[in-house]
Amino acid sequence: MVLPVLLLALTLFLLFYTLAGGPLPAGEEVRGLAARLGPPAASAGCAFLAAAALFGTPLAALSWAVVGWLLPGWANDFLAARSRARLRALARDFAAAAAGMYAAGQTTPEVVRAAAGEFPEPLRTDFAEMVAERERNRNFSFPRAFRGLAERYGLPEFRAVAEIVEASERAGGPRAAARGLERLGRALRQRDRLLAERARALAEVKMAGYVVVGLLLAGLAADATALRHYFSGGSGKLAAGAASAVVAGLILMLRKFSANPDLEGGA
Repeated sequence: MVLPVLLLALTLFLLFYTLAGGPLPAGEEVRGLAARLGPPAASAGCAFLAAAALFGTPLAALSWAVVGWLLPGWANDFLAARSRARLRALARDFAAAAAGMYAAGQTTPEVVRAAAGEFPEPLRTDFAEMVAERERNRNFSFPRAFRGLAERYGLPEFRAVAEIVEASERAGGPRAAARGLERLGRALRQRDRLLAERARALAEVKMAGYVVVGLLLAGLAADATALRHYFSGGSGKLAAGAASAVVAGLILMLRKFSANPDLEGGA
């Protein structure tokens, strides 16, 4: 009963707001708002309906609606972290490979052209576009292009590459670039080792949290199915609501503790 009442109240509010001449957002704003809020709202609604049907009370469903609202954001954060981890690994590999090619006396256009043929997407296309732009425009700046990659993907590694390449163009040539990129490669490998050590240090604590939450969820499922008759009365529904709030709160706490953009998705 709670969800239909809320929907009816929202509909009446929008009706009176429109009749009173309230400003309405433009089409682009509506589409952007729908794209941003649609998945969380749908997830929250599904979680609310499923929990209400399982526990027999909307009081318990409210806590799971909150978890459902946050779930799409958590999934997006995880996927974004996996993508960042993959791009960081590619940037580290580029620094190592470029150092070797510069040490062999190759120039920046040759290094980038070779990377365009060897590296996977999305960097393959970016490197190919850099080479093509260099052939069209002799004033093209590779350091500026590397800074563009750093901004586009949020990778400070390419900003460091840009500084090294720019310094080598002023003095030192390919050998200076090779020495700078070798030092950068060592620093990036050290960073990855530290991230791996930190992930291992947190793994046991996170696993313990997952086990505790899993056991509590199993207990709630048993209460809502095999022991459902104990929670059919008013006090039983209050207990189911309180238990759901506790477990949902623990899930939020565990998420807050384990959320780390550097470690999510694999370091």
